[in-house]
Amino acid sequence: MLSHRTGVIGLPLRLLAREVYDQVRQELGPSAVALITGEERIIPKRARYWVCTVEAMPVASGADFLCVDEIQLCGDRERGHVFTDRLLRARGQAETVFLGSETMRPAISKLMGGVQFERRERLSNLSFTGSRRISRMRPRSALVAFSVEEVYAVAEIVRRQRGGAAVVMGALSPRTRNAQVELYQNGDVDFLVATDAIGMGLNLNIDHVAFVGFTKFDGNRIRRLAPNEIAQIAGRAGRFRTPGTFGTTADSEPLDSQTVAAIEENRFRNLHALQWRNSDLDFRSADTLLASLRSVSGNPMLARSAEAEDMAALRELSGVAEIRERLRSSVDVKLLWGVCQIPNFLNLAAGEHAELIRTVFMFILDKGSIPDEWLEAQVRRIDRVDGEVDTLARRIAGIRIWTYVSQHPDWVENSGHWRERTRAVEDRISDALHAGLTKRFVDRRTSVLLKQMKQKETLVATVNSQGEVEVEGQHVGRIEGFRFIQAASSTPEEERAVRTASLKILAPEFALRAGRLSGAKNNEIDLTEQGGLMWGEHSVGKLVPGKSGLEPGIEVFVDEAAGEEARKKVERRLRAFVEHKISDSCEAIKNLAADAEITGLSKGVAYRIVESFGVIERSAIAGDVKELDQENRKLLRRHGVRFGQHSVYVHPILRPEATRWRIVLWSLAGGLDEFPPAPPPGLVTIPADPAMPKGYYPISGYTKVGDLAIRIDMLERLLNLLREADSRRGFEATPDMLSITGLTLDGFAGLMRGLGYAAARFERPKVKEPHAEVASVHEETNGTGGGGEPGEAVAVEGEEGISGGNDAGGKIEEADDPKGTQVAADFPLGSDSGAGFPENVAAGTEESKDESIAVAVAETGVLDAEDAEEEIAVGYTFSWRAKGHGRGRRAGNSGAEGDRSGGADRRRRDVQKPRKSKSRKQEGQRGEKRSTRQEKKEKPIDPDNPFNVLMRLKEKL
Repeated sequence: MLSHRTGVIGLPLRLLAREVYDQVRQELGPSAVALITGEERIIPKRARYWVCTVEAMPVASGADFLCVDEIQLCGDRERGHVFTDRLLRARGQAETVFLGSETMRPAISKLMGGVQFERRERLSNLSFTGSRRISRMRPRSALVAFSVEEVYAVAEIVRRQRGGAAVVMGALSPRTRNAQVELYQNGDVDFLVATDAIGMGLNLNIDHVAFVGFTKFDGNRIRRLAPNEIAQIAGRAGRFRTPGTFGTTADSEPLDSQTVAAIEENRFRNLHALQWRNSDLDFRSADTLLASLRSVSGNPMLARSAEAEDMAALRELSGVAEIRERLRSSVDVKLLWGVCQIPNFLNLAAGEHAELIRTVFMFILDKGSIPDEWLEAQVRRIDRVDGEVDTLARRIAGIRIWTYVSQHPDWVENSGHWRERTRAVEDRISDALHAGLTKRFVDRRTSVLLKQMKQKETLVATVNSQGEVEVEGQHVGRIEGFRFIQAASSTPEEERAVRTASLKILAPEFALRAGRLSGAKNNEIDLTEQGGLMWGEHSVGKLVPGKSGLEPGIEVFVDEAAGEEARKKVERRLRAFVEHKISDSCEAIKNLAADAEITGLSKGVAYRIVESFGVIERSAIAGDVKELDQENRKLLRRHGVRFGQHSVYVHPILRPEATRWRIVLWSLAGGLDEFPPAPPPGLVTIPADPAMPKGYYPISGYTKVGDLAIRIDMLERLLNLLREADSRRGFEATPDMLSITGLTLDGFAGLMRGLGYAAARFERPKVKEPHAEVASVHEETNGTGGGGEPGEAVAVEGEEGISGGNDAGGKIEEADDPKGTQVAADFPLGSDSGAGFPENVAAGTEESKDESIAVAVAETGVLDAEDAEEEIAVGYTFSWRAKGHGRGRRAGNSGAEGDRSGGADRRRRDVQKPRKSKSRKQEGQRGEKRSTRQEKKEKPIDPDNPFNVLMRLKEKL
């Protein structure tokens, strides 16, 4: 066809037409080829080639080339008249070709002259093998049945015994059919269960065809297949020069020797009578139309065909008075005949199908087209993907009716829309049907497990989803990962047979699991704390010492029964997982080791860091670090290296997942018998366990400080803050210090003691937070003002003895006036944010701008001396401990030995001159002097500040 400028080819099946269309489209492009079937119309404007079903092909196309396939169907009782019509009337301008069986030669010779016959011999042998049970059926076999019930029953048997089968029937849509064929062609299943639909157009890799029976219902009666029909199906076995075989199975009746010989030798009776129906129709009335359809040809070779569905529908409707009255012209009769040709895909009863046709006809006759609302209701009723296989198959048949209707632009208003709408519904249902067929008739795991195995009649072994192995229903063991654990309950007499049967399925099962593991995502594999490799709940291997700390070896747990190929698959996948996780977790370390620009002394420092898995105490490389210039430090920093006061570390490897892997690799490199667990993620400080092996806390990203261990990066941040504190005079913890460590004040005091500081506990009085009514009065009168909410003015830190402020500790010294002490003690000095107590208020040097505020506050009585309850604030003052007093600066790994820069020299001088103790009186005097110095820096009082009102009121009281 493609050798001609234009061409038309008619094919017996919609499925085959779609297959040929796709081939031509792939070769020439979508604009060169059209597809016309009863349910599809794809017609480009410049189409040169037309691929059609025989019923839909244009007879007078004017194409250079015309071809009809399977022309022997001229003898078919249902569709034969269509093929005979194409044989007699369809012609190409340059060439006409009819493809089919040799049995058509005499009929064509008599009906037409000048015909050239070309014979194509089969290149491979087709032989009969007799009957064979399904359980012993060879792989790559097709089992053929002739009813939907038989197809489903056989497919279920194949699923139970052989792992599953693809299902192909003529009622399937092309989309479902192709998906099922793909299951078979790609090896997911080794068996195909089909109707006689595979006899035409399906080119599959089938080695053997087994018939379940030889009788079928042809639409009118149950009859036995003719030898040529059996041969048409059996001929699917074998490809090109590959021999094929055919036989029987299940309860099929045997084939007689004459039929077998006819099939093997391709000898069949010729067709002497072809089915024919008059194509020269008279549309003057329904009666004349029926009469023309019933006319005979006058040629003994052209037998009038039996009444088809369309003719039966016409006869039924022409007898309805309502219809006869509306048939006023030949146009109306042609419309009725066209509507009567709507296929009965649902196999409805004749009366029910006729009623559907009547409804459509009356819509078109009365309204000019089928109403969109009515058609949408019919489609929406079908557009569902729930239900069993039978239900879905029936819905596909239903939507095919409306797909056929949508192909007629004179029947519906928006033909393009309805073609797309019905096609989308058919595709959705087709996908659901394919999924349903696969779920029902394919056990993928068992199918793959049983591939390439010889079936034995004695015992059948199975493995369930939990890995339990059963032989003839008896539990014999279980599969854990890639190891078979045999149960000890088998009796000695049964043990050998059971073991032999179970071993038959171990290799396929292991191969199946190895394939699944090969395709598993990384999140399906995990590492245990002891270096084990888990795939789901199964242990499949473990890490062992390898070339280096970052290149461990892998030992897989795979039984010998799995075979070398499965072992290699498991090992390759686990190695890929380990390499990926190490690369992801320790990427910065590996990049640091591989950086060619790092040389000399910096190379040595990098080597020590890498050797220590990214964390090393600064004291271990203090000399080398001291010698590094800024350029070399810059080279190291670009890989995330941080030079802390206590540790030198690669910052990206402190993530929890990276820490978990580094601990395992470190434990493996250190030869530990039991690997320590990783610290809980998200905690800045954890209790220090003395039972942990040496080096555990640094490798975990922590530094041991007394009874605690603190994350190294947070320790460095804390040390930076401590450098700015006055450790000689003493200081209190700031909110930033507590926030960094995540500790309570008492816990922080313990940490500071571990770092070498003295923690002196103190108590001091404080008053309650000002009553909310004070703020309320202030807001109602003058607004908030004063640079902060009243609730913020009372520092929460005062409850824990924390003051925020200056190097001297930010404390407010106690005044002589006890009431003033109660008020002032809660507000740290030096705050401009409104959170501290205003200094001008304490001095009491100005009057309030608004006397009404003071009066309102006094009326509330919230600051009455009887109501003010004294509370005790507890805190700590921290100072550096001098040498000889407890733990010094360099007290082992627990001390702050990394505190070598910045304020280190200043601290050293502070320690050399410890403060002399002073009497309470002297302390009070010093406090008064310090308070005086602060008063010199006072700012003008803000009359709108609520604390001004508070102090004025206290002075009056």
